[in-house]
Amino acid sequence: MLGELVTLATTKVSSYKSTDSNVDDALQYYHPQMISDVTRININGKIRKEQNTYEDLKEQLSNLARNELTTVHNITVSDIFVQAKDVGIIRFTDTYEHKYKGKLMQKGTQLVTATAKKQKEGWRILYMSIVEVENEKLLSICPCQLFEGQGSEDDFVTKTTIPQGTTTKDIMESFVFRNNQKHRYIRAGEDIFTWTAKNDVWTINGEGAKLHKVGKAESKAEAIQLILQKKYTENCINIVINN
Repeated sequence: MLGELVTLATTKVSSYKSTDSNVDDALQYYHPQMISDVTRININGKIRKEQNTYEDLKEQLSNLARNELTTVHNITVSDIFVQAKDVGIIRFTDTYEHKYKGKLMQKGTQLVTATAKKQKEGWRILYMSIVEVENEKLLSICPCQLFEGQGSEDDFVTKTTIPQGTTTKDIMESFVFRNNQKHRYIRAGEDIFTWTAKNDVWTINGEGAKLHKVGKAESKAEAIQLILQKKYTENCINIVINN
């Protein structure tokens, strides 16, 4: 049973849907006092440490399901130890793929040591030590820095960080806002958009006729965010602008 515990626990969590009413049922193989220590290493080699409780895991699971994020796991158990008949230690490797709306988002590997305690209802995971390594990232929430240009308060420069498999790329772009009689225009690189009085952002052709509505923006920063989101749909779930 110990050998199957981590697979059962992982499968139960992965199959949880946002329409399911009982999150605790999805976490039935975890002890309510469970604690996990996690070391995350991203594709650029940056290291981040965090500690999660059972309640943290519940919240994360609900967020994943609500945002249509799914994970496919491939678990390989390497070692099993039993101490005093009621404490078990399982070492395993979890090679996973994260998907967003069915589209591959990220690949990675987790090296895990799990400690389980035998209860009346069976073995329950009490403690986990996890080292997670990002192997590849194709889709993510993309940070974007927004700077005012040197020309005027209507000129801006952005630096957007997008994932490119085994690395990330910083892309610098310029945005110029101009008023022409009753019309507002946005030049983003070689592309031109119109920003209507109702705050709708549209792509336009060479004659200035509207083609496709990009979205609604109440501010210049929101307009820039819309345009970047349209441009990097294949790389970014969302663009988050930091002024």
